[in-house]
Amino acid sequence: MMKILKGKTAFPGEAKGRACKNIKELKEGDILILLQLTPAHVPYLSKTAALIIEKGGMLSHAAIVSRELGIPCIINVKNVLNEIKDGAKVKLKTNGLDAIITIED
Repeated sequence: MMKILKGKTAFPGEAKGRACKNIKELKEGDILILLQLTPAHVPYLSKTAALIIEKGGMLSHAAIVSRELGIPCIINVKNVLNEIKDGAKVKLKTNGLDAIITIED
C-alpha cells in the first residue's frame, strides 16, 4: 500500500531510502525522520540521504543545517512520526515550496 504525505521544502532535492526514526540505528543512505532536529543530531547527518521533520519552519535548526550541508529536507510534515514506520521505503521530492513524501510499507 502506498501513502502520500505533504510538507514544506527547507532544502530542495530528491531522495529515496529506508526510513529511520532512531538516530542510533541510522545507516548510510537512510532518510532520517524526527520531531525536530537538535545540535546533538548534527554529527550523524553525514550518513543521511534526506531529512523529514514533523515540526519547524524555514528558520528552524533543521532548515538551516540542511541548507548548510546540502541535504534535502522537508519540514512541517504533520504526524509524520506516526505515519511512517521504521524501515519503510520512503521517496521524497520537492517542487518549489511544496514537498511530497511517498511511503511504501
